[in-house]
Amino acid sequence: ALMAACHFGCELCTRTLLEARADVNQVSVDGRAALMLAVRSGHLLCVQELSSYKASRIHTLVQLASQHGHAQVAAWLEHTAGWSPLHHLEQLSAERARALLRAGACVTALCGDARDRKPTPLERAQ
Repeated sequence: ALMAACHFGCELCTRTLLEARADVNQVSVDGRAALMLAVRSGHLLCVQELSSYKASRIHTLVQLASQHGHAQVAAWLEHTAGWSPLHHLEQLSAERARALLRAGACVTALCGDARDRKPTPLERAQ
């Protein structure tokens, strides 16, 4: 169901399934994951939702988005590489943010290297 929701761009279905604990990294018999389907179809909101649940990113996703004419998806994937679930403020409900914090998510978590340092979740929230 999650793969179909992502393929067809149903962001509400995607969110509902993930909240119900659907396996964000489940792979179909042909080796495709929900994130790959959302990227290939250009459904940015589904890509963002899956990423907020720590969907596994393969290094070819940016290339896949670009090949299919989805520049906005490709740019977002590049910009958010290395983000933790807590970095995805736009996708988090207050309840989910509290659950992440209780589970040990760090508001000062760094991502990127010294040359390409990206903001922490706390910096993004300010």
